[in-house]
Amino acid sequence: MGESVELHGAVNGSPRQLRSGNGAWPLLEGGDREPPCDQGAPCLDDLIQAHPHGRTRGSREDFARLLTQYRGTDHEIVDHYFAKHIHAGALHMCRRTRFHRRKDFEIRMRYPGDIVAAVQPEFEAALWRARAMEQQTALLVAGRPRRVLLEMLFSVIVYLLGVLDSVECLAAAGRGARKTRECSRVHRIEKALEIAQSELTRLQEFADQAAVRAALKHYVQGLFIGGGAVVASAWTASQVHMFEQAPTLDLVRAIAAGGLGAIISVLIRISRGQRLDVDTTQEPFLTCLAGSSRTVIGGALGVALYVLLKAEFIPLEIPAASDAAAPYFFTAIAFLAGFSERWAQDTIVRSTPLATSASGSPIPSTSTPCASAPTESAAGGGTGAGLVQTTSLPVIAPPTPDGTDLARRPPD
Repeated sequence: MGESVELHGAVNGSPRQLRSGNGAWPLLEGGDREPPCDQGAPCLDDLIQAHPHGRTRGSREDFARLLTQYRGTDHEIVDHYFAKHIHAGALHMCRRTRFHRRKDFEIRMRYPGDIVAAVQPEFEAALWRARAMEQQTALLVAGRPRRVLLEMLFSVIVYLLGVLDSVECLAAAGRGARKTRECSRVHRIEKALEIAQSELTRLQEFADQAAVRAALKHYVQGLFIGGGAVVASAWTASQVHMFEQAPTLDLVRAIAAGGLGAIISVLIRISRGQRLDVDTTQEPFLTCLAGSSRTVIGGALGVALYVLLKAEFIPLEIPAASDAAAPYFFTAIAFLAGFSERWAQDTIVRSTPLATSASGSPIPSTSTPCASAPTESAAGGGTGAGLVQTTSLPVIAPPTPDGTDLARRPPD
């Protein structure tokens, strides 16, 4: 039937190619990949060859014993499929980790490469796509989404191998009195490929969404780790003389409220389904660090607005210490700063004092719109607080084509 190809571990591996936690086993003499501990363990080829004989009554126990030897002590066979007419099979396996708290799922499959290549190259490409998706999501997706994804991928692989098995069965039967039309065979394969490719596209979208959710989980964990750092900073501010001669609770409230506003802002965006800029391919530690920095930035913005208000760079009236609203003022401002980074940044930029020219007059900001000219009633009544004093400039009229000035031309 020709040499088969096993998609497990390295590409185009030998029949006895098994996988360890760190990849494929090293090559031994003879070119076979064997596990270093048990040289007599059966491989997937042995299971495929023994499966037709295992359907008889006396050989079922032997086949079950062979499956037990193949899976070993740290693996479980969740599901399996073996073709009837070709040398092909697939196993959905689960590896138990330490303390049995976590299970790693994987798919092992083997199919005759010469038959698949002769049927249609796109057929093998679909199998490779399913295998590549299983390997790519091994580090990005875990838990229940990983199990659901592999169960659906295993169904697609079984469907493709089943179609290949049935096509070869019809081709073998057609060598006798009844011939199978080539166009019907090609149409069957193309229809199966269309269904499999559409399902693989849907599974790719599911895998991408699962990777984003996994990254968001680490990001949210970082939020609360950063919250602990904000709490520690607030406690330090209550013990250290930073700005005033005695520690003040207003600074403590500003730090805590800024960090809390940052956490609530991210949680609201996640609950609304708004996508955050989270890289799914980076390490979980970096994603967690990015989440913790978001909370720390919220607390820092709260402190920045507290300092600007105390320095009177922001034109807001601060309540007196005896006022009942005084404890809530800095808390509200700091919460808004942590909740909306853009609002806090705009407020800080607007509070920057304008540079002055050599004559001492302030240079207006280019981002500030020009003030409208006062009306006649306002000009006649004098200038009040907040009005800009203007100077009447002579109107220079454009000259006429003959060179006379319209402003000095006598009326007709």
